[in-house]
Amino acid sequence: MRVTRSWLNEFLSLEGISDEHLYEKLISIGHEVAQMEHYHFDPLVVVGRVVSVDPHPDADKLRVCQVNVGEKLIGIVCGAPNVAAGQHVPVAQVGAKLPGGLVIKEAELRGVPSSGMICSAGELGLPEVGEGIMVLDSTVGDLTPGWQLNNYPILADTFYELELTANRGDCLSVYGVARDLSAALELPLYPARPDLYDQSAKGIGRVLQLISAPEATASISIKAIENNGFELPLVMRLRLGWLECAPQEAIDALCEYATHTTGVLFRAYDMRAFSTDPQARGVVRLLKEDTFNQLQGCEPLGRIGLDMNSAYRATDESALIVLQAFFVDPDEIAKAAWEADLTGDALHNRACKGSEPHLDLGMRFFYDLLAICGKSRFYAEALTYEPDWPERSIAINTDRICALIGQEIEKNQIVTILKRLGAKAYVSGDQNSFALVPPLWRHDLKSSADVTEEVVRILGIDQIKPKPLALPEVRGATIGWQRFRHERNLAYRAVSQGYFESLHFLFCDGRALEQFGFRAMEPEYALANPITAELDALRPTLLINLVAAAARNRAHGHERVPLFEIGDTYDWQRRHTREIAFVLTGASEPAHLGNHGKPEPLTLGLFARQVASVVGGFRLEALSQPPAYLQPGQCAQAMQGQERIGVLGKLHPALAQHYDLESGWVAAFDLAALEPRVPQAHAATRLQPIRRDISVLLDAGCRFSVISQAISQERIEHLKEVRAIDRYHDESLGDRVSLTLRLVLQPQKQSLTDEAIAAVVERVYGVLKNRFGGELR
Repeated sequence: MRVTRSWLNEFLSLEGISDEHLYEKLISIGHEVAQMEHYHFDPLVVVGRVVSVDPHPDADKLRVCQVNVGEKLIGIVCGAPNVAAGQHVPVAQVGAKLPGGLVIKEAELRGVPSSGMICSAGELGLPEVGEGIMVLDSTVGDLTPGWQLNNYPILADTFYELELTANRGDCLSVYGVARDLSAALELPLYPARPDLYDQSAKGIGRVLQLISAPEATASISIKAIENNGFELPLVMRLRLGWLECAPQEAIDALCEYATHTTGVLFRAYDMRAFSTDPQARGVVRLLKEDTFNQLQGCEPLGRIGLDMNSAYRATDESALIVLQAFFVDPDEIAKAAWEADLTGDALHNRACKGSEPHLDLGMRFFYDLLAICGKSRFYAEALTYEPDWPERSIAINTDRICALIGQEIEKNQIVTILKRLGAKAYVSGDQNSFALVPPLWRHDLKSSADVTEEVVRILGIDQIKPKPLALPEVRGATIGWQRFRHERNLAYRAVSQGYFESLHFLFCDGRALEQFGFRAMEPEYALANPITAELDALRPTLLINLVAAAARNRAHGHERVPLFEIGDTYDWQRRHTREIAFVLTGASEPAHLGNHGKPEPLTLGLFARQVASVVGGFRLEALSQPPAYLQPGQCAQAMQGQERIGVLGKLHPALAQHYDLESGWVAAFDLAALEPRVPQAHAATRLQPIRRDISVLLDAGCRFSVISQAISQERIEHLKEVRAIDRYHDESLGDRVSLTLRLVLQPQKQSLTDEAIAAVVERVYGVLKNRFGGELR
């Protein structure tokens, strides 16, 4: 990774910080500096303005130039083909010593005296920026003849080459390194530039529309550029020279420069990729095919994060350029490419290591580039799609972190460091624990050990006092302790999802048992001496008290009430269980700027997704007999494998009316079913899965869960998964429906022949025909 001091200065102020201190700080935070070089020029190398250029009287390839170097005009004989009157150029005056050891002296070239030298970038020790002399422009600074080149930080810069570890893809950009330095140096990053655009610009909706599949798992942002030519400024050409990057097309140079600066990944397409008619609006489609997100226009344009169709790559001759910025989960794209045994292009390597998820940062930077690169300009607005990225919560115990470091560090200091790194910390009542949600750009933070490394890195390894290694014998963790930690981890994850923990007595109002559909406790097990008349029964579920608590909160004016509780329950025979329960009234999330104050209403799917982020993944199956407290048709049972672990759904309208709730969603899970289990290893294969679809006519009452279970019981070799992908019915089918199943076959040792694939499909059809009376469509 290559950066310069002036480049970093575009994102945070390094004033007062020496090059050596910056060098040491980069190393202390884990970014090994392989090379540091400061570019310094002789004081006699100054800015000059070419006043006139005349032919040499005795040489066709030489020019006689009059150059203003401040207080005087000097004559210089120059052989560069690109020298012209009006240019600002670097001039080495007589006596100047150049980096290669050349000392400038008075000279006479073919009978014409020359009192200096107009320099190229290479002659000054800088990266080459093109043939001939280096022409200075306004991106370097205020060009005043006679000023020393050392006065311009863009030229008299300090270059750093960093050796990053493989897991730090977030620092593969200047902005990423600056963000890390801002945390280490406690310096603020410059605020993001407002999303400004030319008010007179045409809207992108005139030329493009975006159609995205809801199951897509990639963020994209699409903008259109009216191409009127690009002229790369000197600062960009210099920095691309430091990167040893010299694209043939100017649009490719702009994309490479913007990616290296901001970390956002860009691809540029010609408009003909999306519309064959220049007068018609193009269509951009974002699809999810198998494990890859696909971009499609008139034809497939590539898998996002892997490759692109080079036939539609934009060039400098493209009249209309479609610029795509994208972000994919690094782990997802790396796994998908490995399983499919595919090798992507150069951007695939960046995507697998991690890129910048804030696409608007890159687009705004690109907007600024166009402003200084010619007359090309963006269409107004952008077409965007962003999936609902789940928050990854890590349970943090400060005692554990201090034990790993070997030194006591205050909890507030740990939390402050992690927040400076962009993480969210949800502090609970436990003074030694909290839940941490890493930022989206730090996919490498997955455990408390990773978090400990971050604390040490920012705190500084030199701040850790050396001490002898101590290995005291301690008692191993008991089953009770493990269950306690498991329950607390569930609580931390629930808090990270915005739920508030609620605590109640073991007792409940016995009158509520009938309303919720629970059997009253047998007289021999009933409470002999209740505390009060409202607490005269042992609770059979946590939901009774939770719903009552939600009603009290609503009565106090809280529009959205998310509560959870972990505790003991007792059935009608006092048989003891422990469960975790949730209740959520109101919208799916609080009103905030991101949803414009209008959050989505709750649905079973959204509620199930929130609960799954706490208790772990499960699938939903219909309930044949819903509990009395749930609304039929708006509830389901949560299944893991063949085991039922809980129920969830919408509160029955009659119950909601009784508690004066507009609506409410509840869930209850058996804690014993959620306890961590030893993971089961399965054989891995690099062979690609095979998919076949089969459509059959079945009775409308057939449930897919029963069909799936029947096929699973056959234990058909090579059959990995069965999915329902379509259900169709019209009057011509009578009381039957058309169900389309997708069969996923996974060979283990060798590719399957057509006969073997047909045999698997035939066995599945046999089950559908014999067990359910199915007929092929």
